[in-house]
Amino acid sequence: IGVRVLAGRIKDGMRLMKDDGRIIRSIKGIQSENKAIEEALQGQEVAISIDGVTVGRQIKGEDILYTAIPENDAKKLKEMDILNTDEKDVLNKIIEIRRKENKFWGM
Repeated sequence: IGVRVLAGRIKDGMRLMKDDGRIIRSIKGIQSENKAIEEALQGQEVAISIDGVTVGRQIKGEDILYTAIPENDAKKLKEMDILNTDEKDVLNKIIEIRRKENKFWGM
């Protein structure tokens, strides 16, 4: 699946979710220019593989996917103040998504 990293970074093994909070699956691999890479940074366009996911079924081409980071990681990132503006916006969106199920998530 071809993706553009809009903010932050993605790595092998990261779980992805849709904007409704549904977990898609984990990233199995990332490639850039036909070479395997361990992570992709903001602005990069890469190919990712996700087992059991079909574009057009579980995800659509225009979907924005988010990393489903653990709650403790979200708390730490908020406290550390090391994120740039785009990364803070995405973290806040992830928290908003996760709070639809648990209003205290990330607190």
